[in-house]
Amino acid sequence: MHRYDKTLPTATATAPVRPDVHVCARTDSGIVIVDVWASREDLVRAVVQNEDFRTRWTEAGWPDEAVEVYEIHNSGWPV
Repeated sequence: MHRYDKTLPTATATAPVRPDVHVCARTDSGIVIVDVWASREDLVRAVVQNEDFRTRWTEAGWPDEAVEVYEIHNSGWPV
């Protein structure tokens, strides 16, 4: 978690847009990051096409991650 905590602020400093929700959770083999974005285009601009982000993330020693994109059907429990 220390590497994640150290990497995230510098990697995201130049992001043109940020996710609505960002969660990092510990797993048995490392971490999993879940972001909720306003649109697929925002995700692409902020992460996929953001060379500064990708460079900083890679320089910190993070492996190429598996990215899975899902469309949200619901984001809350019924009231």
